[in-house]
Parts: sequence; C-alpha cells; structure tokens
Amino acid sequence: MKKTLYSLACVLALLCSCEDENSSDQDEIKVDCSESSLSLAVNSTTQADCDANGTVSLAASGGEGEYTYTLNGVSNSNGQFDGLLASNYTATVKDKVGCQATQSVTVEPSEDAISLNISLDASAGCGGSTGGFSATATGGTGEIQYSLEGASFSTEAVYSNLEAGIYELMVKDEADCQITQEVKVLSGVSYDAQVADIIINNCAISGCHSSGGRSPNLSVFGNVQSFADEIKSRTQNRSMPPADRGSLSSEQIDLIACWVDDGALSN
Repeated sequence: MKKTLYSLACVLALLCSCEDENSSDQDEIKVDCSESSLSLAVNSTTQADCDANGTVSLAASGGEGEYTYTLNGVSNSNGQFDGLLASNYTATVKDKVGCQATQSVTVEPSEDAISLNISLDASAGCGGSTGGFSATATGGTGEIQYSLEGASFSTEAVYSNLEAGIYELMVKDEADCQITQEVKVLSGVSYDAQVADIIINNCAISGCHSSGGRSPNLSVFGNVQSFADEIKSRTQNRSMPPADRGSLSSEQIDLIACWVDDGALSN
C-alpha cells in the first residue's frame, strides 16, 4: 500500500512539473514571423469628396488566416473601409498568430473635394513636447481655414510644441465644406539608434529570445516589430527580461514604449 501511494505521489509530482513547464511555455510565442508568407494588397479604392465618402478594399494572403485589417484607426475582419477622406494611408493586416504586413494606399480626391497633405516637421521626443507639423489643403471653394483640437479657425496651419500623440485637425472652405483628419505626432524614437541595443543585449541573448532559444527570436527585427505591443507590455510590468537576467532602467522601458506607440517603425 505504501509503495502504491509513493508511486502515485511520484506521478502527481511529474504531472505538476509538466504543467508548470507548459504554463511557462504558454508565455512564449511560438512563431517566427520572419518566415511568414503574409502579404497585403489593395483591391480597389473610390474617390472622396466633401462628405468623406472614399472607400478602400483590402485583401490579405498567406499567413495563418483569421485576418484583422486596420486602416485609419479602424479594424475589421473583411478589409472593407468607407467614410474616408482623400488622403494617403498605411493599411495593416495581422494574422491569428500575430504576424503582420503593411501596404500604402491612397484615396484620391474628386474634382470639388478638399485634399489635405500633412508634413511632420519635428518629433516630440520620448516624453517631450517639441513635436510639430504643417498642413496644406488644396481644392475646395475659396479660402481654406484650419482648426486644431477645436481652436479658432485660421488660414495658417503650422503647429509646434506638441507632445507625441494623435490630434484632430479640421479644415473648411468658403462653401462650408468641412473635413476632419487625425494627425499623429511621433516621439521620433529610433529602433536602430535607441531600441535595438536594449532588445539585443537584454532579450535576444543566449538561452532567451535568440537563435536556437525561446521563440520568438528577437534578434530578427520582423519578430520584434510583430510582437511590439507584447514587448511593451512585458517590459512595463517588468516581466521581461526575467528577474534572474537583470532589469531595464525606466529610461529604457520608456524608449521601448515610445517606439511602439509611434507604430514600431523600421527606423
């Protein structure tokens, strides 16, 4: 009887050990997006006029299915977007395992529409307020005026001393045709110059997220970019890197977050 109980205890101990190991493994993403065949194409677009009625149709292929498309801050599963202004956009698709692809798309203006061009003149810095942009509208009827974040309309559209973030710019002409566009001011944090070393020296190391180690391999930029949101979350809650491998400074954590908030750019 004692021998049977002892054997049962051993089996339970082994099962618990496996559960703990599997639980740890569940925290790791078992995908290398550098090998993904996911791609994104623009099927069609229609022009936009004063009523912001442009449309875009997107289609993804490859990857792991169950696609999520994002355009102009809106996400869906069918790749169909409407209510768009005449402008340039960056479309993104993400598959069910987190790999993503991007594609530029332009909604052309109709003959009587207001078309808006945004120039990002200065970055804000990580936690700073030195960002700036300028806007130029064409088309429409008569004089064009601009309003940022509900301020009084003006014929000048040069803005400075801005923090990183999304701002609402309204444009109107003399016929009271009005369009509104979100403008994203970036922190300007560079992956190559400021973030790569943090990832390579603290995460993409032997026995961790490196070649032959845990997945994903964070020495591959495509993987860092695809799992940027999770990297931001884990570094902010200080579960990445693990406690036994040291810790990141607050400045390093902020740099990662600012780069991710900018859109995890290849810069």
